[in-house]
Amino acid sequence: MRKILASDLDGTLIFNSKLDNINRESILKMKKCGHLFGVSTGRPYNGVKFLCDEYNIDPDFYVLLNGALVINKENRVLKHEVIPYEIVKKIYDKYKYSSFIGIDNGYESITLRGINEYSWDFIKQGTINDLVNNKNSLMSLDFSNVDIEEVDQMCNDINDEFGDVIVAYRNSYFIDIVPKGCSKGNGVDLILKEFGVNRENLYVIGDSYNDISMFNETKNSFTFHTVEEKLKDHVNFIVNSVSECIEKYIL
Repeated sequence: MRKILASDLDGTLIFNSKLDNINRESILKMKKCGHLFGVSTGRPYNGVKFLCDEYNIDPDFYVLLNGALVINKENRVLKHEVIPYEIVKKIYDKYKYSSFIGIDNGYESITLRGINEYSWDFIKQGTINDLVNNKNSLMSLDFSNVDIEEVDQMCNDINDEFGDVIVAYRNSYFIDIVPKGCSKGNGVDLILKEFGVNRENLYVIGDSYNDISMFNETKNSFTFHTVEEKLKDHVNFIVNSVSECIEKYIL
């Protein structure tokens, strides 16, 4: 029976911008056995291409920008939602003191404030005025200079004020904002329908609060011993690595 693994990237599969060889070998092994592997991440498409280019892993699907952009292996767009510019502008004006503000359309990233810490060549410096005609699908705010409880409160405040149009997720010290109705959970649900795979054969793994929506999609939900304790309450299995998830529970 064919199974699907949807994996978060940063802090789950990718550490210090690198993929561990043990995880890589397990992914290739499960794909060779006929199972499906894909990524479910806040990154844009150009931020995940390195899996194929550098590690020879060809994902079967991509849930990107926390579910605002979903594409299949052939790069056919299954879903692409946008945040109205006026909402982006209001959030930018209210929180422009944050240490980093970025905006994505899935294929291009614009830094409005802060440093391009990943040095991705597709990220460019821009201004809020550059976004007027863009398909703005994800907005990221970095509050690593404040307490985590305050980040939680700001995330709640954003949802309270703009929740009829967008949804905000806390991702460590980042707040990721996507159009309402978009989540990693909705994204993997769309993938299940695309491949015609039963839900009991869906496996998901992640390390942060923006992963909860996909944890809720299946009983086969995984996180790590090292994550925040409150997050562990949302999964059924705790492992040390993606490789352990694959080797012990999927293969």
